[in-house]
Amino acid sequence: MKKIAIITGTHRGIGYALAKSFLETGDYLVWGFSRHNSLEHAGFRFFQMDLSTPDFTARLPESLPDCDEYVLINNAGVIEPIRPADQIDSEQLTKIYHVNILSVHLLVAWFLRLTAHRSAKRLVINISSGAGRYPISHWSAYCSTKAALDMLSECIALEYPDIRVYSLAPGMVDTHMQHLIRSYSKEHFPEVDRFKAAFENNLLNDMYFVSKKILHLIKNPETVPRVKISPKDIP
Repeated sequence: MKKIAIITGTHRGIGYALAKSFLETGDYLVWGFSRHNSLEHAGFRFFQMDLSTPDFTARLPESLPDCDEYVLINNAGVIEPIRPADQIDSEQLTKIYHVNILSVHLLVAWFLRLTAHRSAKRLVINISSGAGRYPISHWSAYCSTKAALDMLSECIALEYPDIRVYSLAPGMVDTHMQHLIRSYSKEHFPEVDRFKAAFENNLLNDMYFVSKKILHLIKNPETVPRVKISPKDIP
């Protein structure tokens, strides 16, 4: 059985762990969309693209191989700017919206077009955040884009009932993003102590734990009928 997983942000973090986990099964071809690459494997194909620029779509493949299963995982995301809303400039705001929501919408549309009229199993998994489901001070851009991602996922699920769509909030995961959050002073990010405490108390999820949960979800989508989920919803 030939399967393909298309994953954004495979250079590091959850995206890297996902690519590795898919490849370890021996069942999947993996295509990675990212600015940089740190993975070499016979089953992996790297596509260099910057999702913060609207012209990244010019680098998208024009076709997909014939497969029995197609998976799109929109994992790439940025958290900065971390600052009060009145201190965010247009360039920063444009970048985070491009990466966190606009690129996802464009990629989902591309995926839908290229897999239309195929009888294969199709899944879309968008990596969201708890920050899209409750407000965090100084994170107005990140919270807003992740909330938009949740709603985009629900709309796509409604429009295309033959495709399984998820918006997964993975919780606090031990990645570069968490390290970046902890680097802020309390003056510049009032809630930083909560994130430092989670790290110090070993409360962060491991990125491979998250990737294995996602693999299990893909194999058993009938067990999770909701769109907005977290790892604890996956048996």
